[in-house]
Amino acid sequence: MPKTSKNSDRLIMDVIAKQMTSYAATQWLKSPHKSLNDQAPSELMKEGKADMVYRQLKKEIKGK
Repeated sequence: MPKTSKNSDRLIMDVIAKQMTSYAATQWLKSPHKSLNDQAPSELMKEGKADMVYRQLKKEIKGK
């Protein structure tokens, strides 16, 4: 697991680019998620909580 949110930001974008269409990525980043306390991943990333977003993204990718 990355130690800084900056590294997590990059990892999130790498995973999204490989796993989602542009539209799906935009929707995923901007929509609130119950698993993220009804917050949008993009907002959490702005707050420095990219590690939490990265963990959730990996869970969702594995679930597909």
